[in-house]
Formats: sequence, C-alpha cells, structure tokens
Amino acid sequence: MTDTSLGSTLLWCYIPFFIIGFVGNVLVIRIVYKTRAMHTTTNFLLANLAVSDIITVLVGPLCFASILVGHLSDGFGKFACKFTVLNIIAIAVSSITLTVLAVERYHALLKPFNTGLRLKKENIKQAVALIWTLSILFCLPFFFLREWSETYSTCVGPWTLHMNQATKIYVIICFILST
Repeated sequence: MTDTSLGSTLLWCYIPFFIIGFVGNVLVIRIVYKTRAMHTTTNFLLANLAVSDIITVLVGPLCFASILVGHLSDGFGKFACKFTVLNIIAIAVSSITLTVLAVERYHALLKPFNTGLRLKKENIKQAVALIWTLSILFCLPFFFLREWSETYSTCVGPWTLHMNQATKIYVIICFILST
C-alpha cells in the first residue's frame, strides 16, 4: 500500500468522526449557551473543551490533505504547515481545560466547604481567556518553526522526524515544562 492510498484510506475513515464530532460538539455548546440551568463553571469548561474539539475536527482534514496533496503543490504545503498550528493550539487548550476541570472537580469533591479554591461564574470567562492565551503563547514558536520542506515534501519542525537546532531546543523546553 503506497503512502497516498494509505492517506486517502485514513481520510475516508476520518469522515464519520468529523461528522459526529462536529455535530456533537456544536450541540454541547448550544445546550450550555441556551439553557440557563447549564450555566455552571463545569459546563462552561466543557463548552470550552467542545470549542477546541471543533477546531481539531475542522483542521484535521487539512493535516491529511497536506499529506495527500502537499507533494503536488508547494504553495498548499506552505499554507498547510502554518494553518495546522491551529490544531496544536486546540490540543493545548483541551489539555489545559481538562487539567483545570480536574482541579475544579477535586476541590468540589474533596474540599466542598473551601469555596475560595473554586472557580465562580464571575471569573470563569477570565479563566477560559487565560487558557486560550497560555495555549497560544505556548504554541507560538510552533508557527515560526514549522516550515514546508521541498526536500522531504512535508512539514518539518517541532515533533517531526526532521528538526533543526532551534526546533530541538523548543522540543526539549516543552518536554521539561510539561513534566
């Protein structure tokens, strides 16, 4: 099986996940937005997670397309390398949101009378904005270090097989900060 046929097979397998993921996450956001009883800090964090999942679902096909079509068009490859950084930002948002959600649930279950440690409706918007800001700042070097390589006909940069010195340093710093 060639790389192109494997990529197209993966793309076709991705379509049901795309449809179900998109519709399901849009419904989560709509229900939290429209239903007054759902306006809790946990549900706002779940809606934030749904937004990042929608971005991942929408940008995912571009990753596959850059594999399938990238070698035919260097212009498309350059665009795909930069645009797929949105996917990485969305993954970072998901990770941080899940961490905040876990800490929030921990405090709610194990320290129910110490409400000073928990998020409130008044500051959940600032928490979500902080999550997105931290994710963008953390992934910003990715945008500058990820480039199209005509030699390899793929994107090179952090977390790829072919890395230069700057991307190796970025990967090491990310690894140290995430442990």
